[in-house]
Amino acid sequence: LETRDLNALTQSAFEALTGEQIAALTTEQTVGLSTAHIATLSSAQITSLTSDDVAVLSSRQLAALDGPQSFGTLPR
Repeated sequence: LETRDLNALTQSAFEALTGEQIAALTTEQTVGLSTAHIATLSSAQITSLTSDDVAVLSSRQLAALDGPQSFGTLPR
């Protein structure tokens, strides 16, 4: 898949990706994900990212990871 194809997935389709599927993304695909898609990653999906993936994320993408998934079901 091209990064544009990943970014074209609906939120529910992106959320349905397994950790294994997230782990299979290249670093180039990960860095190309929209902030909105990054924000929908679940805790399980986040743990599938490699250190190389996290190292290339922008500050906006990293900030998007600090969402509800980091705190389970607690309100923000």
